[in-house]
Amino acid sequence: MKLHTLILAAGSVAASAFAGVSTPVTATAPGTEPSLMGWFIAGSFGQIYDVGKGLDAAAFDGTNYDSANVGKLDFDMYNLQIGRDFGLLDEGFDMAAYLEVGYLDGSVSVAAHPLSIVTLPTDFGIDAQIIPVTANFKLEHAIAGPLSCYFSGGLGYAWTRYSGNNTSESSSANGGGFYAQFTTGLIYNINPHLEIFGGGRWLYLSNLSGAKVGFNHAAEIKLQDAWAWEAGIRFNF
Repeated sequence: MKLHTLILAAGSVAASAFAGVSTPVTATAPGTEPSLMGWFIAGSFGQIYDVGKGLDAAAFDGTNYDSANVGKLDFDMYNLQIGRDFGLLDEGFDMAAYLEVGYLDGSVSVAAHPLSIVTLPTDFGIDAQIIPVTANFKLEHAIAGPLSCYFSGGLGYAWTRYSGNNTSESSSANGGGFYAQFTTGLIYNINPHLEIFGGGRWLYLSNLSGAKVGFNHAAEIKLQDAWAWEAGIRFNF
């Protein structure tokens, strides 16, 4: 009986040795991949109406013209944004920062009046383009359901181009200067990734200096205290 028991015990030990000891296997977690969580892109379109004029009778001193009627200078405005949402603040505001690149395209017509009937009236046109690049901060606060309001402000630099022509001559000039803006409006959240927005935008550009265009005078267009409307769409990753 004892011999039989010893044989069984030895066989059990041998079987365990051949089988080996099972070792738990731990799966290696894959490396953390970059995430776009919190980032967004947006685009908008708007218009600026009747920007302040820089042509007056003084610009025509020493010429055969003493004054000019300047039409309304309107701009079409296109903007592209890329930024990141940083989440809620203690006061219930959602904060974000973004970089914005814009393109403003405007034109105006000018009718010059002669000093005498010998000189015929002359019409000429002025075209202006502005490309602002700004760094902006935005605050958003929920109102009710999917509706919220937003406020944003930004500072940057704007490149400008100004050109003019009449029946006998044309010229152009490039420039640039300090640029600032402030926006406010409403947001409608269609779903967690898509939202539409609309509101007003205040713009400031110290000046848009022009070359001598027509009759040896220079025009200066100022975007100081200018307002625009805009509407856009934003995609949240």
